[in-house]
Amino acid sequence: MMAPSDNLAELAHSLLRREIMAASLPPGARLSEGALAARYRLTLAPLRAAMARLRAEGLLLARPRAAHVVAPVTVDDVLDIYALRRVLQGHAVEQAAGRADIAALRGLHRACMDATGDTSAILATNRAFHQALADAAGSPRLSRAVADLLDHSERMQHLGLAARQGRPLPSWRPALIAALARQDGARARAVMEAHLDLVRAMTLEGVAQNPALRAVPLQPARSSSRRSTSG
Repeated sequence: MMAPSDNLAELAHSLLRREIMAASLPPGARLSEGALAARYRLTLAPLRAAMARLRAEGLLLARPRAAHVVAPVTVDDVLDIYALRRVLQGHAVEQAAGRADIAALRGLHRACMDATGDTSAILATNRAFHQALADAAGSPRLSRAVADLLDHSERMQHLGLAARQGRPLPSWRPALIAALARQDGARARAVMEAHLDLVRAMTLEGVAQNPALRAVPLQPARSSSRRSTSG
């Protein structure tokens, strides 16, 4: 059983992380410990423990005089996350052929189609679909790695979707489910990779256009040695 202080630190971490991921606290936002403690009705000790965890997760940056700012979203962040997702999720769906619960995936697809208008609901149902695909590969290590990447892509997707309201992504889940139903792993991988390539491009566009980032410009890619994720 956790001590009360541990429970409060966990609560503070959950509340603050949720706001960062949903971009309610946008990239570059300066955080006041006192204001956050009052907002969450917590003392400073559990809040500071939560902020230390968020620094370790790369979501907060420490500044002089005990200040913190929400970490910016960079071009490198988007490229790195989607390069890794392309490799791992492409492999996952290939391995899921012959193992995936097709009826369950169709149910998750229907939930994704029903989640309209609410960015949080859209991302939550979409995440559940992606995680189900990773879980179907039968590798707990792969499943955890994909879950971590989905965590890190959530914030940039919130920013991207907010800037792209009214322009939905082309449908891709039925084609992927059909490939898995035929046990065609190569086709499933191709569908996933094409989808992630498109989402990466749309996320870069959306994040670059988001007003929340005007005070914290996107960092450029490090150099021309940036790897391509198109092949």
